[in-house]
Amino acid sequence: MSVAIVGFHPHSPSCSSVVSAVIAASAPAFVLIQLPVELNARAHELLLDHELPIALFSHRRHVDVTHAWWLPLTAYSPELVAARAAVSMGAHVRFIDLPAWHADAVDTADVTASELALRRASGIGTSQGLWDHLVESHDAATPTDELARRIDTFFDLIDDGRAPTPRELFMAASVRAAVGEAGDRQVVVVCRGEHRARLIDAASDGATGGRWPDVPDAVGETSSYLVPFSYARMSAPAPWWYHQLWTHGPEQAPEVALTTLVENLRTRGHRVSTPDAVNLRVVAQGLALIRGRHDPARVDLLDAAASALINESVPAELPWHRDTDAGAAAHPLVADCCSIFQGDVVGRLHPDTPMSGLIHEVEQLIRDLELTTGTVDLDLTDPSELARSRALHRFRVLRIPGFEVQQTDDADAIHAAGETWRIDLREPRIAAATESAAYGPTVQAACTAVVERRCVDTVGFDDIEAAVVDAVLTGIHGPFASSANSAVGRTGNPTDLAPGGRLLGTVLELWRHDRIFGTQGNIHLGRLVGAVTSRVLELASALRGAGSSEPGRPAAIKAVSDAQTFASSVLFDDPLPHLVALATDPVIPFDVRGAALGACWQAGMFDVSRRAMRSIDHRLVGDWLLGLFTVARETFVSTEHGQSVLAELDEVVTSLTDDAFAVALPSLRQAFEYFPPRERQIIAERIAPHTAGAAVHPVPTPDASGLDARVSAVLAQIGLR
Repeated sequence: MSVAIVGFHPHSPSCSSVVSAVIAASAPAFVLIQLPVELNARAHELLLDHELPIALFSHRRHVDVTHAWWLPLTAYSPELVAARAAVSMGAHVRFIDLPAWHADAVDTADVTASELALRRASGIGTSQGLWDHLVESHDAATPTDELARRIDTFFDLIDDGRAPTPRELFMAASVRAAVGEAGDRQVVVVCRGEHRARLIDAASDGATGGRWPDVPDAVGETSSYLVPFSYARMSAPAPWWYHQLWTHGPEQAPEVALTTLVENLRTRGHRVSTPDAVNLRVVAQGLALIRGRHDPARVDLLDAAASALINESVPAELPWHRDTDAGAAAHPLVADCCSIFQGDVVGRLHPDTPMSGLIHEVEQLIRDLELTTGTVDLDLTDPSELARSRALHRFRVLRIPGFEVQQTDDADAIHAAGETWRIDLREPRIAAATESAAYGPTVQAACTAVVERRCVDTVGFDDIEAAVVDAVLTGIHGPFASSANSAVGRTGNPTDLAPGGRLLGTVLELWRHDRIFGTQGNIHLGRLVGAVTSRVLELASALRGAGSSEPGRPAAIKAVSDAQTFASSVLFDDPLPHLVALATDPVIPFDVRGAALGACWQAGMFDVSRRAMRSIDHRLVGDWLLGLFTVARETFVSTEHGQSVLAELDEVVTSLTDDAFAVALPSLRQAFEYFPPRERQIIAERIAPHTAGAAVHPVPTPDASGLDARVSAVLAQIGLR
């Protein structure tokens, strides 16, 4: 009896070659592979003739929290190569890792100090670059046993000698069980390289036999499925390039890659002449030789492309030389090179692969609602077409591709009686629908969970507003409202008053006026109106400072005023005392104070006007008026209360000095521009009788040249002129 433990690097063609050779040479009784243990009952699914890449998708849902994991598998993934090689040799295949959803199944260790030292010594900035340099860049003639020694040496060099983790102890129990059952035959273990040393210790400690470890019990609902995947979605760098290494070998892969690179760059609009292409090959080969390689590796090819094809300086370090997203490349050609080496291959599952029930529901809805590829116009006043709209919006919220609504703003959708959708049923849906099943067993349940989760993870009122709109469009606003209420209570600070007001305006409009989506008078949405109103008032009361007006703040107070006028039955408490306090508090910004006074007027409380005006800095009276006019413009124009404010305002303006008037004038102009010409005439006519024949001086017109001279003098005093 013997145990061969083969450590691998994810998606490594070299490791896959070694794994295949070891299994073929040893004819083992067992091949133990680091894949989730719950897949043992479904190993046949993994070995179907899929078009790779695919991915194992696992999830756990507990209460209202969902966690999901993806494990991509390519044609050159050592795990998949090992499973297929084991089956061809008649060995027993067992998956020995903890389930993907298990808390101990996540490797949280940082890069080891040994690896960092090795990277510094070699002058290589990334883990993948170090692996390529020491392992993947071998000559085509390198014997397999030499390649295996090189791989083992790499993992020995970077190992940190730590104690075994619960994950490794779980896998070690399977190794002992397999050794006990194998008798005199060999056991091959295929595991991630960072676990290799601990499993070697477990295999050499002399303990054998024992039970195979049970699949741990899950907290919550769990499930795993195979889904189609694509190279573009893989976090591993350059999967297309490694596919060429696996398919063509290290000698031919560079030529295939260079030819493909030149053709694709030309297709994408880059000028790559024949001399450029020749130069690219020469530079790539030269870089390989300088770096001690017979054939160009990935970084040699990419460095050569940047050197031979870019004529200007690139302001950032090339992305393949740093641990970062290649999409952050500073030059278009660099970004396209990264994209080409990433690849656009999309996998496809074998037809016999089991799928989640949600996928079948999606396909059934497409048939029942007679959805076809093309443009679809929907009349939302028709109940049958409203049902089609809700299904389509649920697909959109679940990010199932192929369904796109034609509108510029999600919030606009609640105002329209019709929609236009672009449907393309040729788009692959299986992966997205399977991933959506992590949130619920049905389309409606998954959609509800997704929108509720957006409220849990919200960072602002705009996010809540978008979630509310989606809840309404998908017909789940009832169960969703409680999540939105909770989100409102913990969201925002005083600077978020404007977006809070927009949220209140949207929710109030839906509760008051909507007849299409079924939200008019809805009790759940009514509670949300109450929650948002209270939160907006709370944020407004926390404002401090006498700065200039900010767009959106008076509108937020107007939304509170509308809620007080039209939805008092669903409010948690009476807003009026809060509005009076806002209107008369000298530390509240002027535009909010003016808006609060307007809200008091709308509620029939006019006796706070004089107290409110006395607290205003006359130089910024225009900001105060802007807030007042936003909420109570008609009251100001048409009632005697507006007339009394106008008379007092006239006295204030008349008494201003030249300098104070120059400061106040811009905000005054802005405030009165709020009125249309006819109402401005009414205001002017009201002022004229008040000033006619009165022994007052006319309002002085500021002397622009004099003001200019004073500004110049001040600048000269402080050395700026």
